[in-house]
Amino acid sequence: MSAIAGLWHRDGAPGAKARLGNVLAALRHYGPDVRTLWGDGAVAVGCCLRKILPEDGMQAQPISPDGGRTNVVADVRLDNRSEIAELLRITPNDAAAMSDAAILAHAVAHWGTDCFRYIVGDYSFAAWNSLDQSWLLARDVAGALPLYFYSNDKIFAFASMPIGLLALAEVPAEVNEEGLLQMLESAPRASAEVTEWSAFQHIRRVPAGHFIRIDSRGERTFEHWRPPAELRLKRPEDYYEGLREHLNRAVACRLRGVGDAASHLSGGLDSSSVAATAAQLQAQRGASVVAYTSIPQRHCSVEPHNRFSDESEHAAATAALYPNLQHVLITSEGRSPWHSLDSHFLLYQQPMLNLCNSAWIAAIHNDIAQRNIKVLLTGSMGNFTISYRGLEMLPALIASGQWSELWQLTRALHRRGMSRKFLLASSFAPWIPKALLMAAKRSPPPPNLLHPDHNEKRRRLPPASPFTFTADHVRWRMFLLQRTDLAAIRKGTLAAWGVDERDPTTDRRLLEFCMSIPAAEWMRDGLPSAVLRNGLADRLPEKVRYETRKGIQATDWHIEAAKALPQLQEEMRKLEKSPSVNGMIDIPRLRSMMEDWPKDNDFEKISSYRYTFLRALSVGRFLRDAESCKTAINVIASQEPAIP
Repeated sequence: MSAIAGLWHRDGAPGAKARLGNVLAALRHYGPDVRTLWGDGAVAVGCCLRKILPEDGMQAQPISPDGGRTNVVADVRLDNRSEIAELLRITPNDAAAMSDAAILAHAVAHWGTDCFRYIVGDYSFAAWNSLDQSWLLARDVAGALPLYFYSNDKIFAFASMPIGLLALAEVPAEVNEEGLLQMLESAPRASAEVTEWSAFQHIRRVPAGHFIRIDSRGERTFEHWRPPAELRLKRPEDYYEGLREHLNRAVACRLRGVGDAASHLSGGLDSSSVAATAAQLQAQRGASVVAYTSIPQRHCSVEPHNRFSDESEHAAATAALYPNLQHVLITSEGRSPWHSLDSHFLLYQQPMLNLCNSAWIAAIHNDIAQRNIKVLLTGSMGNFTISYRGLEMLPALIASGQWSELWQLTRALHRRGMSRKFLLASSFAPWIPKALLMAAKRSPPPPNLLHPDHNEKRRRLPPASPFTFTADHVRWRMFLLQRTDLAAIRKGTLAAWGVDERDPTTDRRLLEFCMSIPAAEWMRDGLPSAVLRNGLADRLPEKVRYETRKGIQATDWHIEAAKALPQLQEEMRKLEKSPSVNGMIDIPRLRSMMEDWPKDNDFEKISSYRYTFLRALSVGRFLRDAESCKTAINVIASQEPAIP
């Protein structure tokens, strides 16, 4: 995998190559193995490579397959290499000696923007066309790999992560105040542009499933992927068979270049499906899977409605089916939520929303790195694909006037454990005000530690939100999937631990199949996620397949937090001295909450702090780091040797 970057002086001024060297130096921790750079006066592109795939490094980037007309840099893992090579009439012998980036470059040069019809995999790339002086930037449909850009009337620049762009003098480190306020307030506002969001005001993210064309006329953004039409098969079993085939292929593609692999393994459907499928495939190769389950240090006596915190029994039931699956239980012992705050800006350049999870996640990554395993399989986006519950079926029945069918379905769901209150809220969700909907669904109290001045101003704003529920299940799922952009976090994980996170549940072909299944099939016989629960009977135990509660991690976060209060007090003193923190966050209230730390048996308070206090702490630390980031980045860049 790579960190890529490029720079274009719009006025034709020379020297782009020398300046891009500083950008690549700032990105070096993402790609420490090889740095390459090409420049031609006002234009430069480059790459920092981390060798993970067998073919990585076979060609230096950028790659020009057409004699210099097109120059491509890519952060990519192609899942249909041989298929693309055959379409491009590249012989198998030649393809075997080509990196994924090289095959992608040939596809871009040959098909232009039609290439998105053919390429499958995780990718972000940029292509410079020297003839028409234009750029093409793109990310895959699920946005697995990050790509950011900056543009004004003098320069255009892009980089895999914001830290590369911040190495340029023209790019200000002004934070995205609106976006950060939305992290802290009770309800997001309609003014946010979710898909292009970054934590910096003047740095934009290439949206997942889109490409951007940049030339002398400006920037234009286009979708390159649309959901497929609904798929009507004769029997429910046909959907189950299709899911198994697509999941097998998706996991197999993500095991490419891997010996032993690691995997998350919770008590839920998504990671269990991925881990079990990986164990089946690895057994055929004589390899194993090390599967990780996060467990609390002690059982949480009071848990949220319909949730369970200790998933070890469910995970163990899956692990017991596979002799080549080594089950490892992980706790957050010895790590507070703020244990690694000092490294977050360098790695992610954005606040971490669920700081409570950082301790157990770091513990898993540490163990994987110690075993020298390079790939971690996850099921992070499975809720939108393989284990979709089908609840949008309820308002769809209301919208179409099918009241009898609605009554039968809700009765069946209630018999399976869903409360009447929840079913009522889910059925009428498109027509219920957001505040009432959150209360009905027992959502956690929304975090709000805004400075009082901001609270007063934002109370006057209209409550409209871009997160408007819709009965169109495909549209809604794609919106949530592309909004939940984890690419920067994954890239930070690769930099810190050398662990490449791969999520089979975002595989394009699997995603397209899942999106094409009629909503009624996901709720067949009143069973949520029916396609997966019925379809994966060949690999999951009944204890997991028919568990209707959802797991919740880090219910014990407060235990290590209480032990680390002296470190928190030191961080609080630094936050109090920060002008930007004091301008956005209610620091006196934050300190008051710290001094009134919840007792071990006060679950409601612990839950409130989990969302309110920790999120404000994460945003506050980001603001503090952003104040001095330009100086810090320049120091990092100056310590790297120049590229010849």
